[in-house]
Amino acid sequence: MDVYISYINVNNLNAFLEYLKHKGTNFEEYFHTVLADSSEFEIIVCNRGESGVTYMFVHYIDTHYAVLSDIGEKSSDKEILQALLSVSKKNLWRISVEPIIYVTNDYDFIRFINSYVDSALEAEMKYLEKYLNSSDSIKKVIDINSILDIAYRIKEINGGSNETLYS
Repeated sequence: MDVYISYINVNNLNAFLEYLKHKGTNFEEYFHTVLADSSEFEIIVCNRGESGVTYMFVHYIDTHYAVLSDIGEKSSDKEILQALLSVSKKNLWRISVEPIIYVTNDYDFIRFINSYVDSALEAEMKYLEKYLNSSDSIKKVIDINSILDIAYRIKEINGGSNETLYS
């Protein structure tokens, strides 16, 4: 069984995950952390029944980054907590700051992910620009060596050989 590593550029992460759900993909958060620059990193595990498994590596900013960005650096701890707690789950948006890297052994996943059409979050794009232009931002979170390690493990679990893993 082949294992593929590829990427997709996504602005509207919520719409992308809804698209995956609509295509019959189940997913769960495997790992999540908030980074020092208030961006977030997440590993999402996707499966579609017997079709195979996909690991997605996502580095993004969301509504929490926006509120922290808007209140400024000189805010007290209390003001920061109040701002973060004021974020409504209903209006939570997420924008990828790096391409989403994925490792999969599900060829159909590649086929339908490549047909995804992204939509920009116009009002929120100013925060992406701010993030990308900030000297404090962590620009590269996704490490290809870690991803290759996961790809080799998937291949071993499925009894495959170590052929080319890039697509």
